[in-house]
Amino acid sequence: MSYLVLAPLLLTLYLLWQRIVKRSKPLPLPPGPQRQPIIGNLLDMPRAHPWLTYARWGQEYGDVFSLDLMGKTMVIVGSSRAATDIFEKHSTVYSDRPHSVMLMDLMKYDWNFGLHSYGSDVWRDGRRVFQQAFGPSLTPKYHPIILRETRTLLRRISFDLAGLNNYLRLAYGAMIIDAVYGIRVHDRNNRYIRDAELQAEGFSTANVPGDFLVAQLPLLKYVPSWFPGAAFKRRAAQWQQYGVDMVNNAFEKVKDTMAQGEANSSIVAELIARAAESERPEEEEDTAKNAMAVAYGGQITLSATQVFILAMAMHPDIRKRAQAEIDSVVGTDRFPDFPDRPNLPYLNAIIKETLRWQPALPIGIPHASSTDSIHNGHFIPKGSVVIGNTWSILHDPRVYANPDEFKPERFLDAETRAPDAAFGYGRRICPGRWFGEAALYSVASHILAAYTVEPPLDSDGQEIELTAEMTSGVVSYPVPYSCRMTPRSEVLKAMIAEDAE
Repeated sequence: MSYLVLAPLLLTLYLLWQRIVKRSKPLPLPPGPQRQPIIGNLLDMPRAHPWLTYARWGQEYGDVFSLDLMGKTMVIVGSSRAATDIFEKHSTVYSDRPHSVMLMDLMKYDWNFGLHSYGSDVWRDGRRVFQQAFGPSLTPKYHPIILRETRTLLRRISFDLAGLNNYLRLAYGAMIIDAVYGIRVHDRNNRYIRDAELQAEGFSTANVPGDFLVAQLPLLKYVPSWFPGAAFKRRAAQWQQYGVDMVNNAFEKVKDTMAQGEANSSIVAELIARAAESERPEEEEDTAKNAMAVAYGGQITLSATQVFILAMAMHPDIRKRAQAEIDSVVGTDRFPDFPDRPNLPYLNAIIKETLRWQPALPIGIPHASSTDSIHNGHFIPKGSVVIGNTWSILHDPRVYANPDEFKPERFLDAETRAPDAAFGYGRRICPGRWFGEAALYSVASHILAAYTVEPPLDSDGQEIELTAEMTSGVVSYPVPYSCRMTPRSEVLKAMIAEDAE
């Protein structure tokens, strides 16, 4: 208890020291909302849809503005031009990660190389292994798995459209688990799907800036879990176990089957065999196990697919134009394949617009500045949390005219910037994006080829108007909606019904 009494005094002295140091700097911080004594902007932090509040503040304070979270500087980057300048042109300064007390200290997510400092051994080794498995030239080897699960998805939703979202989750989970571990998954009750989804829920919740006071008061991590107000520690312990299960369960399954000579071909089987022949077999195996666990997440692709289906139901003219393109290139007696993709420019434009219009990660995963720096006459101190407001960047009217409208044709112009921000920034951009885009193309092309997607009907048989409303959170999904999906022909209906196993 004496420690808890001293904590506020120590915190006050620390904050006063920080403010003295900041006053000694020759340039001001980027502008931002008015700070309160000691707590800064802590009470201003938006709890729901923060990207919209940040966009509003950006209009008032500029493309780059700052917040003070109890002495910690947070910088929000809100335009395409500023994001290019900070995350790409000055990537050596802004490619670090802030230390997350929740994720690293309490949830023990140090297995995730993406959370480690830029240039660290863990980050370098983990990213090397990941890119060797999921680089752009390697993704085609997974196309057969992606196509198989896509066509199984079509068959499942033909019997149970109400279960669409569950089947989408299953399809994307099955794709990655088969590719990584060589394990076939047939239902969402599978333990590996469950491990991945529980872990993803904890990761997303713990990653929301300002949601856990322990992020601003790290001393709180020493409070006993039974102490009043320490529910965050109990939640962290549960999320830690979800992470342990996800990292270990599927990996150990592959090791067991390899020992029995029964393992299927997979990335992990190749990495285990390679590690056994290396000079550091245990270290290489641990690196492989941890790096492949990062591949489990498919939330961006899931959200993007839900947005795509919603957009097709809302915009029949766009849907019909895309279907006409598919019919002219693919025909109506087979489903699209990956070699068709270069010949489907409008469909590719729809996919880009889907990622831009309602991004799955409306706020980028936080970066950190590794040194003191200057941006447009403002001082950004070392250790600042730097976040790209992806929603605002992808709705920048200087880059995307009428940004709130769903207009795929904007990407038929080769000069229009691709929505790369949907996958992150600079040297921290998602290394698995090629697999995710391939999976999104496969599902989107098959749904358009096979189904007419339309709004639901009311009791009078009139179409119900759909709107694009998104949930809050690190990963944002469309608010649950319903739609109609009707096979486009008897031939396609028979093709859908074929066993895709």
